[in-house]
Amino acid sequence: MAVVDPPRAGLHRNVLRALLACKELKRLVFVSCNPDSLVLNAGILCGRYLRDWPVGTRNERAGGRGGRNKPPPEQLPPMEPYNPFKPTQVLAFDLFPHTKHVEIVMLLERE
Repeated sequence: MAVVDPPRAGLHRNVLRALLACKELKRLVFVSCNPDSLVLNAGILCGRYLRDWPVGTRNERAGGRGGRNKPPPEQLPPMEPYNPFKPTQVLAFDLFPHTKHVEIVMLLERE
């Protein structure tokens, strides 16, 4: 079992890759303060491996500053096949009353 509590931007792609590659990992508790990044990360953890991983923000995808003078995003080599996770439980906690912010805890499991 592992517990991750990433910053608002979500998990780095290398961390996502390491979690997926760890065959011994059967349960993952994902704590998030940003529903948008949680959806993106959970989609990767629960889906198929893509050779061209999405790269964070729109600025990074566009190469920042108009795409000039910036090297292309790092290409990840293909991964071995893996069993994707499945979301089994989700809870939302309103720890910041009278604001739009919530903490979300999601349990992901795989065989």
